[in-house]
Amino acid sequence: MSLQEKTMKKNLFCSVLICILLSSWTIGAEKTVVVPANKIALFSSGVGFFQHSGTIEGKTRIILEVPANAVNDILKSLIVNDESGEASVVEYNSADSEYKTLRSLKIDLSGNPGLPEILGGMTGETVVVHAPERTEGRIIGVESFRTGEFGNDHALLIATDGRMCSIVFSEISAIEFPDADIAADLIRALDILKKSTHADTKKIEIVCSGTGSRPVAFSYIIPVPVWKTTYRLDVSGEKALFQGWAIVDNGGDFDWSGVLLSLVTGRPVSFIQNLFDPHYVDRPVLPLSIAGGAPAVSYESGFKRYAEEAVSEAYSDMSAPAMAKSALSARDKVTQNSVIDSRMKTAAESVEAGEQFLFTVNAPITVPRQKSAMVPLFNEHVSTKRISVVSSKETRNGSVSHPMLCVEVDNTTGVKIPAGPVTVYDGNLYAGDALLDYLPENERRLIGYGEDLPVTVFRDRASDRELRTVKISRGFLVFSRILLVETSYHIKNSDKRERIILVEHEAAAGFELVSPKKPEEQTSSAYRFRFPVGSGAETVFTVKEEQPVEERIALSGAKSEVYLSYVSTAGIPERIQAALQKAAGFRQQWENAEQDLAAIEREQDDLDATQERIRLNLNAAGRDSQQGKEYLKKLAETDAAIELLSRRKSTAEKKRAEARSVYEAYISNLTLE
Repeated sequence: MSLQEKTMKKNLFCSVLICILLSSWTIGAEKTVVVPANKIALFSSGVGFFQHSGTIEGKTRIILEVPANAVNDILKSLIVNDESGEASVVEYNSADSEYKTLRSLKIDLSGNPGLPEILGGMTGETVVVHAPERTEGRIIGVESFRTGEFGNDHALLIATDGRMCSIVFSEISAIEFPDADIAADLIRALDILKKSTHADTKKIEIVCSGTGSRPVAFSYIIPVPVWKTTYRLDVSGEKALFQGWAIVDNGGDFDWSGVLLSLVTGRPVSFIQNLFDPHYVDRPVLPLSIAGGAPAVSYESGFKRYAEEAVSEAYSDMSAPAMAKSALSARDKVTQNSVIDSRMKTAAESVEAGEQFLFTVNAPITVPRQKSAMVPLFNEHVSTKRISVVSSKETRNGSVSHPMLCVEVDNTTGVKIPAGPVTVYDGNLYAGDALLDYLPENERRLIGYGEDLPVTVFRDRASDRELRTVKISRGFLVFSRILLVETSYHIKNSDKRERIILVEHEAAAGFELVSPKKPEEQTSSAYRFRFPVGSGAETVFTVKEEQPVEERIALSGAKSEVYLSYVSTAGIPERIQAALQKAAGFRQQWENAEQDLAAIEREQDDLDATQERIRLNLNAAGRDSQQGKEYLKKLAETDAAIELLSRRKSTAEKKRAEARSVYEAYISNLTLE
């Protein structure tokens, strides 16, 4: 028999085996149902709330198949409402239950084994082998042997009627298991393996144990694609039209058929915790007497800071007609047709939902699995103003740039608008794209969608230091200066229409705004100033800021020439100049005393060197020689000079110490405001 024939016979044997077992084993049918989803709420945090409801009867097992990555969220959030009032049980296979269940069965199919491994692991079990004759016995084991140069086969060893029998696998056509438990475990193992082939999908079963016909509902949270928003803003007409759309994606494994869809904007806390995998922890063994509680903790309160809003004083004296003119939109007064159809009805209603905002689609919606849909959220007229924004962050000193063309939108739509891209239309044409951050109700926001090319901006920046006060405080000379920074924005409007300019000037850390005294509004990092620039006009807008700077100089270590340099510095008051002049005199006396002492010490060093030279000459000539006697005389004269110089040095040291003491006493107590 060839190897190919043996393989075909082996496969036929497996098929026959499964058919025999399936025909000989029956399981009582269990009532199972699938309850469809009828309400879905998608959150901007990346999760979805799914609610299923329907009618069941008697004891029912509700089957819910979900993606594997959703099981942890379902276990964390599942709620079941059965009107029977009886507790429902939720069953599922944990991550390692399939493997452990397979290993626990009387026939082990874990690890995708072949027939030799399956039968080899059933030593002692009774089997009926058709090869082709019927043989019944107990399994001893499986042995392997070679067939030819490259062939390989196995033989089943069984004990029957007090003897051992070897049956070659290639001759076996079928195997039966008289033990009903083994046959049942085989069916169970095959069911488990069938489910495990769908690794991306997990089955959760909700067992409702009530009686009679009754409604049931259950809900849960699972991860879903984030729903997105996109907007259209048409400023072509006298009244701008603002339109919002929502994009939803059904990335799940079942269709959304006739569901009530809600879209929720907000930032709830959302996380994943691994509840699906079994966890085992090492626990310490403690004496029975141990007891206690969790440690107490406290949390600090949180505070928010809000920027003050004030009208810029630089333009508060504008007349009422001028103010009205500056508030006009730069668009033509002639009414134009809008690109967006203002008659389009939105498909969603909006409402507050706790601290979040909820859009609910008016009619049931159907979105097939792995499909997406766009739903209109709102379509409202809003108040807008055209504004050209000059940002200090975007302009450089000495270079020409253009301001950003913006639309200031008042959110009068009655809804909280999530962040998203905005497509702007003007004059019945596409005008540009913009990004919109989260916009609460009744708040105003700038939307920038292009550069205002007819308007040019040139910025220059200058700084200077101005001496404000000088004082002496306990031995320190303190200069209080002001660092002045002046930023000028040169703006030229070459267009035939007036522009409303908004200068967004970055607020430098440590600096205080001097002019204009108050901005129109302030962000977390910038001041905003608004003013008009007429057609063909040029203007210079200047922002002045100052920062106090203090310089402290320790006088105790200063030389007399340093004092004299400060005395001649402009801006120092006369009384401080006089004090510095006096301090310079005391310092000069100390320096003079040091110079006198240094001169004596140099002279002493010379005498010491002379004395040493005489001693060397004396030793060479001898004391009794004529020359030696002369050296002795010179040595005596040098000793007398050194003695006199020592008395002078002592006097000079006292004089230096007195001069230093006088100086330091004067400096340490010197304080002048």
